[in-house]
Amino acid sequence: MKTQFIQRSPHQRWAEFRFGVIGGLLSDLPAKGELHSRLLTLAQTQWTHPITSGKITIALSTIERWYYASLKQDQDPLKALRRKMRRDSGSTRQFTVEVKSWLQTNYRAHPSWSGQLHSDN
Repeated sequence: MKTQFIQRSPHQRWAEFRFGVIGGLLSDLPAKGELHSRLLTLAQTQWTHPITSGKITIALSTIERWYYASLKQDQDPLKALRRKMRRDSGSTRQFTVEVKSWLQTNYRAHPSWSGQLHSDN
């Protein structure tokens, strides 16, 4: 019998990796005053990168952020660890014809100005 593996997206693999890092904290909640030492232990651990399989370490503050994000998520803690889509995803980020025309005219009139100076004016 041939086994087929489901190809998971890099975003899904990262979410699963993050959950693997903090899973022990979620299944056995730290007692009062114990969280920092457990986070420190996780931060000192060498982890296998979910994409490249190289060895990495994760900053304590990052693990702490993942932990609290998962705690806030009532029904699906893995959901909090998935990559967030940008709010402007799928929208066009182009200048209108009027803005392009104004920029071209302004750049021709003041070629020595920096981009910031054009923007300010």
